[in-house]
Amino acid sequence: MGVSAFVYWQALDSGAWGLIQSNPGDNWIGTPNPKYYVMLQYSRHIRPGMAILSTDDSNTVMAFDASSKLLVLVTVNSGDSSSTVTFDLSSFTTVAGPITAWTTETSGTGALYKSSKVNLSGQVTTEFLQQVLGPLYPSEQVVDFQWEPMNIGVIAEVVIFTVQFDLKGSNEVKTQRRFVGKFLRPEFPFESMFAVESKFYNEFTTKAGDAAMKNSAAVVGFPFAIPTAIFTSNVLIVLKFVESVKTFTCVDGSPPHHIPVLVTKLAQMHARFWNHDGDGLATPAGIGSQLTGEEKRLQFPGCWKDYLDDVVLENSDKTRLTALCQRLSQKADLLKMVHDIVDNGPSSLIHGDFHIANMLLPTDDTDEVTWLLDWATCGRGNPLRDLAFFFIVSVQASHRRVQEVTCLEMYHKALTAEKEDVCLPLDKLHQQYKMCVLNQFVILVVYDSLSKSLAANAKTERLREELNVHFREVNHRACLSVLDNVSEKDFELLECDNLASFI
Repeated sequence: MGVSAFVYWQALDSGAWGLIQSNPGDNWIGTPNPKYYVMLQYSRHIRPGMAILSTDDSNTVMAFDASSKLLVLVTVNSGDSSSTVTFDLSSFTTVAGPITAWTTETSGTGALYKSSKVNLSGQVTTEFLQQVLGPLYPSEQVVDFQWEPMNIGVIAEVVIFTVQFDLKGSNEVKTQRRFVGKFLRPEFPFESMFAVESKFYNEFTTKAGDAAMKNSAAVVGFPFAIPTAIFTSNVLIVLKFVESVKTFTCVDGSPPHHIPVLVTKLAQMHARFWNHDGDGLATPAGIGSQLTGEEKRLQFPGCWKDYLDDVVLENSDKTRLTALCQRLSQKADLLKMVHDIVDNGPSSLIHGDFHIANMLLPTDDTDEVTWLLDWATCGRGNPLRDLAFFFIVSVQASHRRVQEVTCLEMYHKALTAEKEDVCLPLDKLHQQYKMCVLNQFVILVVYDSLSKSLAANAKTERLREELNVHFREVNHRACLSVLDNVSEKDFELLECDNLASFI
């Protein structure tokens, strides 16, 4: 087809002419027509900057992203039955997996966007593993591998690879090593998150082949240990498996004695990357940060009632929180103001998804090494977002109430001790923290239906149940955190437009 752009003349029109059914003359916009999803099948995957490559098939568009080494093929089946298409990629010097596939059906009864069945074991081959592991183990040859799902990912399918190596030119006993593979789930078009995490591993941590620097993230300024990246792309990331560690779920929460240590390490990381530009990382950074102040102002008033109906609270707490939500809805400009306070606050490299389930803790309590994973939303942002997110998502409410005030002081002390020119007085830190708590609550309210749909679409029944419990527990903790942190005085300062008290 040789296209260089996608153009559709009538984006909004009636009579099924438009991508979206609409009557602009009556100020009415309806639902998307099937052709809208046809366009998405192209535009979701063939992104700006990709090169369109020639093919001998008029039904197929082929695009290549040179930076991420990603090849995209979009083909059309205009018949009434399914068909099998074979693509000959022999003109490429090398081709490696993984392969992800999506299908859009426009029959009126078919799925408008679904993942196609591709066997994971068929995507990863010994040849592919030899290609990515060979530079790390040049004297060894990959001869076999097994994989098993970890059943922990939301937008990713996470598996453990157990790889067998032979010493080249020798009949010695095989060596086994383990690696972790993160595959983008094909039903979620979140390649950008994989691109951010790949960028982080490639530019902020040590390279896998550098033996002198291996696994020493502290050398490049991180108080957390960072797993060694073996292979990175927009759809697959392979990491070295970290042995002899323990993990905790967010529902169980961080063990209380670990909380001060994790808060201190977080402060050290923020200080060492204070005012970092976050070039090439998530923009904006953090889970839910894509939600703008204007979107919060418009959407929160219509979302909070359903959200609260699903949270189990004491009657007195439910009454107080209802009044708070009504106040925010009646004076919706406050929602944008809270967003702006957080957005214009202090700036650092933030993790963006800082919670206990993204950490590997040592089995020996005398060992202070803590591994921090999942950097898909890292970038420049307000460092207090990480702290507020941590206490809401991965600390039980009773433990937070005991440690929160002390940990804020500890965070401030570690922050200023690490970097003397950090200009953030403790009272301003407290105010920023409160606004980050309120901001996170608003994000959870607006994105509640999305969160629950992610849980409903989990790969296994067990994971669906776990995610359902997780999201509901996070919502409960967020409600209590807002009630504990945001006072009447804070609202009065907001309503008086007294931003100087917060920034």
